[in-house]
Amino acid sequence: MRSPIRFLRLSNRRFCTQAKCSLTQDHILRCRYGWRKWDLDGDDHLSRSTFITIGKKVAALNGVEFTKDFEEKCHNTWTAWGTAPDGSVGEKTTWEEFQPIIISLIENAETTRQACIEANSAIFDWCDVDGNGTMEKKEYTAWQQALGTSVEDAEVGWADLNPENADVITRLRFTTYATDFFFSKDTDHGPCKNFYGKLPTDLDSHPHELTDPNRK
Repeated sequence: MRSPIRFLRLSNRRFCTQAKCSLTQDHILRCRYGWRKWDLDGDDHLSRSTFITIGKKVAALNGVEFTKDFEEKCHNTWTAWGTAPDGSVGEKTTWEEFQPIIISLIENAETTRQACIEANSAIFDWCDVDGNGTMEKKEYTAWQQALGTSVEDAEVGWADLNPENADVITRLRFTTYATDFFFSKDTDHGPCKNFYGKLPTDLDSHPHELTDPNRK
């Protein structure tokens, strides 16, 4: 079975040299907003250490121990986000480095979308703290709170993920929404727009305040 992360690394090397971009500015801003949700200190850098911090918050909000297994899931999720165009995985990345990657994946969706859905299983495994293979509302809400989302805005996200009002959602539902939050080219941002909680109307603003004003 192929590794979706390895496939996406190869795709990054292949497609990121392409200059074309049919994405609208609003679409790019939505992608940046989703990327910035992970940037807790608001400095427009993502880092492996921040993903560990988020993982610890997810564990605490679920009332479980932050085990070595839990930490490994943080590293797996970081691999999905921290892969550079050359296929390497560093300790930090910036939006400027990530933007051409996500644009190339979206522009080549026929080739890359399914691999992205599979790669987003790393996030699902992280959120599914009881490991039963389904996502409960409390697990989704805890993850969103760890990303700084209010409970009220998380309610909007869960309602979109779970229109049937079932007790749980499947891995496929979660990973598809995680992918199509970025991939949708709908002018209204599409049915997955609230995956990271209620999508704000102002996508120019950072969802997290800069905690250190000396860092730009």
